[in-house]
Order: sequence, then structure tokens, then C-alpha cells
Amino acid sequence: MILNRLFVFFPLLLFIVSKFFYLSLFQIQGFNFTLSDLSILIMLLNTMMINKNKRIIKIRKFYYSILFLSLFILVITSIGSLIQSTSITNGVLMFIKRWLAVIFIPVYIAENLDKRDIKNIIYTLSFLTLIFFLVNFESILLSLNTGRFSEEMNPNVLGMFISILVIFIISYNFKINLVTKGLIILIGISLIFATSSRGALFALLIILLLIIINRLFNFNYLKIVYLSFGTIIITIFSPYLFFIIKSIFPFSVNRIINTLDNNIIYDSSAAARINTHEEIIKLLFNDFFLLIFGSGFGNYNMLLTSYSYGLIIETADNQFFNLWFWTGTIGLFVFMTIFGILLFRIYKFKNNPLRTTMFLITIYMFLAGISQDTFTEPTINSIYILILGLYECYNRDFLKYNASF
Repeated sequence: MILNRLFVFFPLLLFIVSKFFYLSLFQIQGFNFTLSDLSILIMLLNTMMINKNKRIIKIRKFYYSILFLSLFILVITSIGSLIQSTSITNGVLMFIKRWLAVIFIPVYIAENLDKRDIKNIIYTLSFLTLIFFLVNFESILLSLNTGRFSEEMNPNVLGMFISILVIFIISYNFKINLVTKGLIILIGISLIFATSSRGALFALLIILLLIIINRLFNFNYLKIVYLSFGTIIITIFSPYLFFIIKSIFPFSVNRIINTLDNNIIYDSSAAARINTHEEIIKLLFNDFFLLIFGSGFGNYNMLLTSYSYGLIIETADNQFFNLWFWTGTIGLFVFMTIFGILLFRIYKFKNNPLRTTMFLITIYMFLAGISQDTFTEPTINSIYILILGLYECYNRDFLKYNASF
């Protein structure tokens, strides 16, 4: 029994660790096979085994529909790549690594894990996030002071990853000590500030507001007491916490303060992104086939296509503009259909304890997607897929044999 549990957790643990600490195993003709690829391969082989449990079969059928739509997108984007004379091989590999390779993981989790494992998974993610932050503390400081990005460090991705964890811990009914929960949340928000990721922070603030509104509408006197007590504690200690964060990460705090003081539209970074979006719209509507089929999946194909028009656009810094350019109008429509199907599934299982959490995290993915790839960013989409798998653990127990979809 213990060995079986270890066998189940081992590839999942490898997958989680690989999202923090990149490890290349070997290369074949430019293809880099990583620790993440190994863990995904092990989980895929396990998932391919036949499972006769009718409830698992119903979960599989749902993800088969997602797989079918995804393969249709792959065909469309490959046609676009062929028309634009970009790299079909690069687009296919990017699509597999950034999307296809992970959409079966919720099935793996639903088949092999139990809802009792949820706390262990979230604790593991939180612990590894803190360890990663401490190990790379110097690199994070250096990246913030010299341009914020390095080959190994994308503070926006780290900030969004932590934000999703914070949303989960706040919204899910954890049976843990309130002080411990508050401490984890406090550390998480402090780390988000430290990354200086404005997109991650502002999207998180909207979600926190939704959580507060939801709890006020479902209020009782005990909740009012908790909310009032929490507000008082935050009011008392937030100036000291802010002082500590500013002392350690002055660049991050000043960057966020300057954004709040000035209209964000006039911020140089925001203005550059808006200009890029305008250029993308012009390119799309000046080329019918580009508008319909896209450039081929990934930033490399976007760069090749834009360069052929005398521009250099490596990324739109926006999930939806990127998808539109990569996969065309048809691909974007199908992607939005997939997201709509996911939202409908979340809505459908009203007794699932993770339902509200999944709604909030999905909304966060959309909001954060305004300034960063989310659904197709390997690290961010990995935590989304993991939590979706935990959500399916509950669905497995709720599904009846006559359940539809």
C-alpha cells in the first residue's frame, strides 16, 4: 500500500519540483528532454492504462473532448504556420509542451489521489515556493535592480504562481489553525510584493474583493466578527509589514507605488504593450490568412511573421492577443470554447467544495492573462492544472453513473 502511494506521488512530485528547479536530462537534435517531460511521460503511461471505474470513465470523456478540440487547434495553427512560412516543427513542439502535455494530468490525479491529499499537495507547493524564493533570493534582488528579467528568473510568473496559491488557501475550507493559515497568506502576499509583479498583484486584489463580497452576501454574525477582527489586525500591523517589505525590496514597492500614483495607461510598460496590441491588430487585419489561421503556435513563429512585415514582435504580453496571433481567429475561438467548457464544468458540480476556489482561480487566470501568458505559460498553467485535478478528485466521488457530460 505504501509503495503504491509512493509510486503514484513520485511522478507528481517530480512534476512539481521541475516547475521550480529546471533540470535538463538530455538533448536529441535540439529537443531538450527535461525532468518535467520525464514526469509527464510517467503520468501519461499510467493514465493510458484502462480504468473500468465508471466515474473515472466519465471524467476521462470530458478531457477527451478537450483533447479533441486541442488537436483541432493544432491542425489550424499548423496550416497557419505553413501559409506564413514559419516553423511548423517549433509550433507543434511548443503546443505539445505548453498545452497538450498537461491536459491529461487532472485525469491522473482523479484516478490516483484522494481528496485527503489536497492539503499535502498545497503544503508541498507552498514549501517549495518558499524554498525557491530563499535559494534564489539574491538572483531575485539582482533581477529587480537590473531589469527584472533574467534567463532563469521571470518575476511575473513567480508572482502569479504565488497568487494562485494564496487564492486557494484563502478560499478553500482548510482544516488548519487560523494563525497558521494567516501566516501562510501573509508570507505569500509579501512574496508577491517582492516580485514587483503589478499584473499579479492587481489581479489578486480583484479576486480578494470578490471573496470579501461573496462572504458578506453569505454572512452570519460569526463571519462578521472574524472579518472585523481580521480588518483590525491588518490595519494595525500592515504599516509595519509594509515598512519591512520596502526595506528589503525598495525597487518593488516604489514601482507599485508609482503605478498607483500615476495613471497606469501612461506607464511606459503599459504604453508599450498597448502599442504592440495595436500593431498586432493591424497585421491581422491586413492579412486574411493570418487573421483566420494565425502565424503558427509560439513566440518564435510570431517573431518570424512580424519580422516579414518589418516589425519585431516577440510577445504581446497578453494571453489572448498571443493566442489570436498564434492560432488565428478560428484557434482563438476554439480556445475560448475550451475555457467556456471548463467554466461550465466548474459551475455544474455545485456540491464540490473546491467549486468556488476553481471559479476564482479561473477568473484570476483570465485577469492575469491581460499582462502575461497564463493558460499557455508552463509554470502558471501547471499549478492551474494541478488544482483542476484536485477539483476532479471531488467530482469522482460525486459523479453518479447516470451523470451527463
